[in-house]
Amino acid sequence: MIFHRIKRDCSTVLLFIFALFLVSYFDERKVRHHRSADEDFDPSDLEKFFEKQKKHEAHENVHVRHLEPLVPKRNFQISSSQGNPFLLSAPGEAHFFDSDENYARGADFYLSMMPKANEFHHVFEKTPSYLTLKKVPGRIAQFKKDIKIIAILCDPVKRALSHFLHVHANKIKITKNAERKEVHFDPDVTLIDVLGDIFSKKSIDYLKSDKFNPPKHKAARAEFWKFLEKHEDRKPHNFVTRGAYAFHINIWKEYFRDDQMLFISGSDLAAKPAQVVMKIQDFLGAPKILNENHFVFNKTSGFYCLQSPGKHKPDCVGAHSGGKGRSKTASLSESTTYLLKRVFGLVKYDLDQALNTTVKF
Repeated sequence: MIFHRIKRDCSTVLLFIFALFLVSYFDERKVRHHRSADEDFDPSDLEKFFEKQKKHEAHENVHVRHLEPLVPKRNFQISSSQGNPFLLSAPGEAHFFDSDENYARGADFYLSMMPKANEFHHVFEKTPSYLTLKKVPGRIAQFKKDIKIIAILCDPVKRALSHFLHVHANKIKITKNAERKEVHFDPDVTLIDVLGDIFSKKSIDYLKSDKFNPPKHKAARAEFWKFLEKHEDRKPHNFVTRGAYAFHINIWKEYFRDDQMLFISGSDLAAKPAQVVMKIQDFLGAPKILNENHFVFNKTSGFYCLQSPGKHKPDCVGAHSGGKGRSKTASLSESTTYLLKRVFGLVKYDLDQALNTTVKF
């Protein structure tokens, strides 16, 4: 996701990516004059905030671009009109830094995608593919080095299935043996086929076993890493390769400092969304409007709902339909699930090392 802050010739940009948030700050003028992010935001100040916003809109249109936390739809969703009113979302996905055509159109084109906002707003943009395309971190760093990045890392096995279901449901064609065609309707068949392209048969046999053999483990990991280094982010292989988070994060770390990046486990977001959102507000230096009082669990949908300040009813995703999510009723076989867990286990230590913590999905 990309957050932007722009006032006339000054700007702030933030990136938000599905498994990753990218937050860019381009305001080099001064520290914002509103309440410090270290202070809890008083809900009674909301009325003053909206009055001030009306005055700004009546006299001038000030472009400001900032960031808002990424919220997967499978848990809860915050739109630009909900949650923290200091956060605004650009519509859809920008696909600026990952598209050669869009990137060639320059910064002005990119910034034109952002919503109009006032000087106290944070604006973000979200494009999931930014995380795993090797050219993107360098482009963003060239655009503006001083940014913040927020990444939400989902369970890579569930991510692989969800990615397949998205491609299959939308009849997106893939290239296989120089032929363009739709993916096989069975996710097990497709994912096993992908793994056969990445690993040798010897490594596949090892990964299917319940044994841990250090030399074979090392050899299988080397095959995975070599494939990642050699190949770009392409379907259908990226059903699996996008879940090798450590590889992609290490590329981002070549361009940005650790204190510019915040990585969050998807399981933490699902289990304790309030803590995650509060952590993101702190990271961004945004007013602490959302807290544990704004999230309620909906037993019908199994999702968390956001009780936005000033609203009488909580906003729930899928509360009436029993839930929302591509993989809610789909599943992989036990054998494929086990194999994928072993595959991602090859690079789990790398992920823990990259983030200097033990990541739990």
